[in-house]
Formats: sequence, C-alpha cells, structure tokens
Amino acid sequence: MRSGSPGVGCRRRGSSRPSEICTVNTAFKVWNRSGTLLRGPISLPSFFSVNPASLPNVSDPFTLYDGAANRFVLGALTYDSLWNSSITIAVTQTDDPTGTWLIYSFPVSPAANLLDFPHAAVGSDAIYLAGNQFLGGSLFLGARVYAYNKSQMYAGAAASSVHFDVGNSASGVQADSLYPAQAVGVSSSAYFIATDNCNSCSIVSLWKFTNPFVTPSFTLQGGVSVNPYSQPPDAAQPGGGALATNDTRALGAYWYSNTLYATHTIGVSPGGGGTVAGIQWFQVSNLDSMSPSLVQQGTIAAAGQYRFYPNLAVDSLGDMAIAYAYSSSADFAGIPYTGRLAGDSAGTVQTESVLKTGEATVTNNSRYGDYSGTVLDPNGSTFWHLEEYARSGSVWGTWVGSFGFSGGRPDFSIGASPSSQTVVSPGSTTYTVTLTSLNGYNQAVNLTLSGLGLPPTAGSFNPSSVVPSQTGTLSALTVNTNGMSAGTYSLTITGTGASPSLTHSTTVTLVVNSTSSQDFSISATPSSRAVAQGNPTSYAVTVTPSGNFSGTVSLRVDGLPTGATATFSPGSITGGSGSSTMNVATSTSTPTGSYTLTITGTSGSFAHSTTVALAVNGFSISASPPSRTVTRGTSATYSATVTAINGFNGTVRLSVRGLPFNSSASFNPGSLTGQGTSTLTVSTNTSTSTGTFTLRVRGTSGSVTHSTTVQLVVQ
Repeated sequence: MRSGSPGVGCRRRGSSRPSEICTVNTAFKVWNRSGTLLRGPISLPSFFSVNPASLPNVSDPFTLYDGAANRFVLGALTYDSLWNSSITIAVTQTDDPTGTWLIYSFPVSPAANLLDFPHAAVGSDAIYLAGNQFLGGSLFLGARVYAYNKSQMYAGAAASSVHFDVGNSASGVQADSLYPAQAVGVSSSAYFIATDNCNSCSIVSLWKFTNPFVTPSFTLQGGVSVNPYSQPPDAAQPGGGALATNDTRALGAYWYSNTLYATHTIGVSPGGGGTVAGIQWFQVSNLDSMSPSLVQQGTIAAAGQYRFYPNLAVDSLGDMAIAYAYSSSADFAGIPYTGRLAGDSAGTVQTESVLKTGEATVTNNSRYGDYSGTVLDPNGSTFWHLEEYARSGSVWGTWVGSFGFSGGRPDFSIGASPSSQTVVSPGSTTYTVTLTSLNGYNQAVNLTLSGLGLPPTAGSFNPSSVVPSQTGTLSALTVNTNGMSAGTYSLTITGTGASPSLTHSTTVTLVVNSTSSQDFSISATPSSRAVAQGNPTSYAVTVTPSGNFSGTVSLRVDGLPTGATATFSPGSITGGSGSSTMNVATSTSTPTGSYTLTITGTSGSFAHSTTVALAVNGFSISASPPSRTVTRGTSATYSATVTAINGFNGTVRLSVRGLPFNSSASFNPGSLTGQGTSTLTVSTNTSTSTGTFTLRVRGTSGSVTHSTTVQLVVQ
C-alpha cells in the first residue's frame, strides 16, 4: 500500500471544486482538496443554536457526504442538564459546505432520555442512525435506531422520522451499540451490525431496516460466530500512564457487493506475551436472508503492542483498508494502517504502514478518542482516515491522511441519479448514469437495464456504450412506463466492460402511478414549538392530494405530554386538500421536556403521518439562606432565585406570604425574566410580633405558580 500527503478532511466530494469537512467534539472546519482552509473553526453549539430544538451541550458529532445527492451532512447529539436530548442534523442546500445549511433537530422521546454514542450513515432514502438510550443519563434502556427523511430535509420541508427500539441481539442479550454500514447500495435499506460487549464473546448480530417511510420494518436477520474475544486492556505508552481502549463494541461497518465488513477492538494474547488490545475484522454475507454467514475474519495483533479504535472501508475493486490507533511501552500513540486486496488469502492483511507517528506521552489520558473514521474518496481508490494521536505540546491532536493500494488494477465505477423518480403512467422519466475510470481504465462499457416486471423495451441509454473518464462520463437512461402497472420498481443498471471483462451495477427506484390513483400526503409547520407550562401553542396541518383524491381526511395526534390536550380546527379536511390548525393546550401540571407529536390523517384505508416537536418549558424557585434572625426594628434580607427549565423565558412576578404582624416586605427587582436573582427585604418595627415565622416565597408566571419557604425569627 502507499501513503499520500497528510492532508485534511473527513468527508469529501469529487466535483471540480472538491471540498472536505472535518469535525471534532466542539467545532468543525472546511478545507479544499489542497488543504486550504475555507471556513472555520465554527463552534458546534453556536452553529446548531439557530434551531431552538437543538440543546446547549454537543457531543459525538459526525459528518457524511451523500454522493447521490451531492450534499454534505453534519450532525451530533445535543442535550441539556436534565438529560433531555435531540439529534441535530445540518444539511447543505447545495454541494458547497461553505454556503447555507439547513438545520434540523429531532427530539428523543421520552424526556430525560439521552441517546448516547450515535453513529450515522446515508442511505438511498434516509439518514440512518443508531444510539444507546440512557434514562437520566445513567440507566441503560437499550439500543434504538432512527431513519430521518433526507429528501424532506434537502428540500427544506418539515422532516419526518421513524424509529425502532432494538431489543435483544442474536445471542439473546440486550443489544448494545449498533453500527450502521456505510455505502449501502441497496435501495430503501440499511444494515446494522453489533458485536456482543462482554468477556468470552463470539457472536456478531445483523439487522436490516427497510422502507422506513412506506412500510417500515426493522428485522434481526440473525447472528454469525467469530473467533472468541475478550475485553481489551488499556494500552501502554512511553513515560507511563495507560490509554483507555474502552470495550468490544463495533466501531466500523462498510457494505460492499451485498456483503458487510466490520471491525472492533478486542483483548487478544498473541505469541504468549500476555493480553493486549488488538483489532478483529470480519466479512459477513447473505445479508438479506435470516441466516447470515461468515465469509472471512482476521486479527491484527502482536505481543507487547496495542491497537485500538479501528475503522475500515472498501474500494470499488473490493480491496479493504483498515486504520487504527497504536501504542506500546516504546511507541507514542500514533496511527498505522493496513489492508488487503480482494484476491489476497482469506483472513490476511498486508504489511502494516504508518500514517502518523506519535510524538509525546499522553498525560491527560483518562479518556482517549474513541471515534475514528475511514472513507473512500470519490475517485474510488483513495482512502482517507481520521484519528486522534499523541501530539507534542498539546493535550491531543487529530490527524487526517490518505493512502491506497499501489499498482491498482484498471477498473471503473458506475452510479446513477436521482436515486428515485416518480412518474404517472403512461409517461417517461430520465436518470443520469455516471461511469468513472479507475487506475487508467479506458475501454468501452456497454449499458443494460433490468428489473422485475419491467418490459424488455422500457429503457434506452444515450449513448448505450461509454468509455469512462477520470472525471466521469455520462449517459442518459430514459424509462417509458407504457404498459407498466402502478407500483414501485427496482431498476438495475449494469455496465459490462469489453476488455478486460468487468461488470458493475447500481440500482435506482421507479414509482409508477396510474392516472386513477388516489392518495394524499400530510405535513405540518412549524417543525417545532416552545411553550411555557399552562400556555397554548398551535401548528398548521396541511393535506395535499395526489391523483384525483377527493376524500375526507380525519385528523388525530399522538405523543402529547401529561396534562396537555389538542384540538383541530377543523377536525377533518374535506375535498382532498386543505389546512387545519392544531391547537395544543398545556396545563400547570404538564411536565417540562421535549416531545415528539405524531399527527396522522386517515381516509378510508389511507393513513399518513408527520411529526412535529413540542418543547414545554417552565421555572423553579429557591431562596437562601433558609433562616434569618432579627431584632424588632431591624430588617433581614434573602436571595430569591428563579431558574429557567428547558429554555423558559417568561416573566416571573415575586411575592411573599406569612409575614409577622406589623412587618413589611419588598423585592428588588419585583419580577424576573427567564431566570435570575432578586433580593427580598423583610422590615420590622418595635411593635412587630415576636416568634418564629415561615415565609412562603412565590413566583408566578401566567397561571403557573411555584413557591419555596424560608424561616424568620423575630426577637
């Protein structure tokens, strides 16, 4: 293998103005391919804050590039001090990451549910994500997977999402830390993998998520057995101190030719030199059956050396590259890489090379960077890897570098856009097919179209034979729907090279509607509202017909918090299209938190839903000190503090009850907006009653009142 220039970039595009975007826990930057900084650093909390549903704390960011739509995706877990959380996702409006971004935030339900350790991947129809749920930030509830509607997000519309709670793995234990496979080439599908996180484990579980916005399904396909593994020990480094290697959870997954490669850190004892942290990788096939099978597996380890936090990717020829962190008692923490050609012996990798040498002892080593990333360049043969390393003069450093296989074989790649088209029959539509030369491939490629239920003459290419270029050569595929029944078709576009004999395929979706088809869609705006306890808010719900639909759509909403009610005005929409106002009323007992409301429209056998976010905020009140003692004729002061909950910014009026006879009280200031502190002064005179009194300090905002007590002793 060969190493390229260190460079920069975590996700990149392959256009005439290639860009790269890289993010760490606090900020992100954008570079061009030559390494010139184009934008940043930009604070992630500040960047996400334009969406009020995004919470103030940011963790576990991720960046993705959607090659089919030419869009960048930047997301992260956001949460607040009460462990309410949301997944905030930004998408570019164009292929330029220095331009305008659209920012969405999807609240995690129920309240106080932290969706930790999220990992995401782009599919043909959705941005798929998996994470672990922790109630109150500490009690593990299980894994959850989401699909976010990327078409709606790219269009700037209200975006829907679908989620499933995972349950158990193939070994019957609670599933932990699913990882979504990158680069999945199956339409409307995503694959997730998880390794059991225990000692003496050997089971890898596979799930499939299909048709999330039509007929959503999330299925445990089964498990495969791999070589037994144990928890990895912490890694040694020069100068003492251990580097945390965490555990055996899956840390990378990549789809290639309907197989799935994955990797994780394990405890292994190579050569009898004691247990070290090593890398286990494996390839799984039969992804769509209920009996996935193991193709091959391998371990990367050596006595006295520690390898941890891996990630991997596969190029267009089936060559696998893998990179990871490394240290030993003689080696500072750096980044090596290796890989294997598709024709290499099963389970083997080539000689390891160094991407970045470590420079110093890590002194702040209670937590080492537990994320890394490996992505394939749009040229189909260059890999880019991002990882933490021990940087001299710094607490930590992040390095991004490129590498690839030397003497790569001539080949080509094939892609098509858009990923899905809808047409009313009889009619036609067009897809753009792109063929890209890899490693100097310069032979003609013949194009053919196939698909179940597709008439033999339905598709035509112009031209039908293409010589791929390094920047991509185009052909137009026209599909005529004459004679086709209404339904959804998966079309396979195949390119076959004459010399050498190579075949590659890609798939697109065609949705055919008949002129008599009837249906509708439902949407709601705005995508989120914030309201104080006891106050109302509203959303606009719109029904849009397709075909000649003209029925009556009845409306309902699910997911309201306790003490909240909702009414629709009107309660149903007649004539096939129109709008209704959903009025949501909260009560003083409605719990603060972030909620996802699901609005459903039903007409006969048709039912469609959309979601909106509702953030209920409020306040609490406290006072100090708990007790004061005064002599008649003097005064005492207390501090009354109002604390905002979930973004509350209302006005709170202050008052006090329980004063002794012949005394008075005042607040400075008399009211607070959002939150703050006021000074309560209680004044007595020579005739004030003596004794011990309980004063009730009250804060009132609208119909909501909260109170606390302090004690006053008059002598």
